[in-house]
Amino acid sequence: MMENLELHECDLTCNKLLNCGLHRCERKDHKGLCPPCLQSSWDEMTCVCGNTTIMPPVPCGTQMQCNYPCNRPPPLCGHPKAAHSCHESEGCPPCPFLTAKVCACGKMTLPNVRCSQPKVSCGTACGKPLPCGFHTCQRMCHGDDCGACESVCGKDRKLCLPDHHGCTLPCHAPSACPELEPCQSIVTLECPCGRIKRQVPCGRSSSTPGGRVATMQPKCTSECAIAQRNARLAEALGIDPNSQGKSERTMATYTPELVGFGKANYAFTKMVEGALADFVSSERQTHALPHMPEAKRHFVYNLCKVYRIDCRMVDVEPQRSIELIRRIDTRISTPLLSTTIVPAASLGKLQTKTTASTSPARAAPVALPPSSGRAWAAVASKTSPAPSAMPLPQRSTPASLAGSPAPRQRVILPSEPVPVDWEAD
Repeated sequence: MMENLELHECDLTCNKLLNCGLHRCERKDHKGLCPPCLQSSWDEMTCVCGNTTIMPPVPCGTQMQCNYPCNRPPPLCGHPKAAHSCHESEGCPPCPFLTAKVCACGKMTLPNVRCSQPKVSCGTACGKPLPCGFHTCQRMCHGDDCGACESVCGKDRKLCLPDHHGCTLPCHAPSACPELEPCQSIVTLECPCGRIKRQVPCGRSSSTPGGRVATMQPKCTSECAIAQRNARLAEALGIDPNSQGKSERTMATYTPELVGFGKANYAFTKMVEGALADFVSSERQTHALPHMPEAKRHFVYNLCKVYRIDCRMVDVEPQRSIELIRRIDTRISTPLLSTTIVPAASLGKLQTKTTASTSPARAAPVALPPSSGRAWAAVASKTSPAPSAMPLPQRSTPASLAGSPAPRQRVILPSEPVPVDWEAD
């Protein structure tokens, strides 16, 4: 019984356009697609060129397909007509040739443009003056009228001068800026000494000409007085406060005592310079060096004076060492001591060659980074012959070496001027 049930019948005509595009469906209202158009024409269907004819009956909606070439005249641009088949439409396909055309705004000529392309854009802003007389057109290259000005005014507000705060209202030229609303440009307010800075909106308007500059001006505090006192103290001491915490490099001079000890202990000098440079470049205020003998502690103490680093002795023997204390003028000396001296090993190359056959060879020390405590202990504990300018404490001579002759030391005497009458003597 359910299978016999159908939708109600409608007496209205479908009247939908058929696939031919000319006739409408005459059936009653129905479900699904309309049937194809069954009407036909009893007239011959001939192509425009006259070479192809379709005999009747011709079904409605039939499209003419002619395989002969089109015989219409060439385009008006002057280029030769491209070969194509005959067609029913009036216009032929557009000209495919490339040519040079002037852009819509007339600024430049663009090459390699299709001849059939009606409008060409150079891709830049128009730049023509607008009717307001103050702004220029910012639209891309176009050929039509620029239209009314839609830009922001941008003129300097008179109440904000000498600060250049632009008007944020839409363009209202040639009338003057009303300046009824408070200015929203950000300004920086400073205390009288310039230490405290605050950024606030300008706030100038016709009702409040002074704005927030007159009401929110910051005042100096007790910290400003301390900063001014420190600045005067630094100026009296010849210290640049801006270089605090930075590795300021100034020319340094070294005493003959430091130069002599550095030549005799070149590896130890390089390690101490690396440790001091690491301390100056860091943010630490104090740093304790590994323990070392008394002679080398004395050398480090004198070298720290050049770096402007305070020192104090910590621990007891044999673990006694030096603690570094940063100052406001601590810096890295330049040139470094290691670059101004020549290692004693390079000066004694000839002497080493003569004694190489009699003395046993020793392995060269391996240079390790200054941060390695094992490397510091190896270099700091190694004893080297000290120069005469820096005497080392006397030590007992082992019995096995008591009979061996002392090594000869080369003594360099100061040169004296040669007299003029030396031949007479």
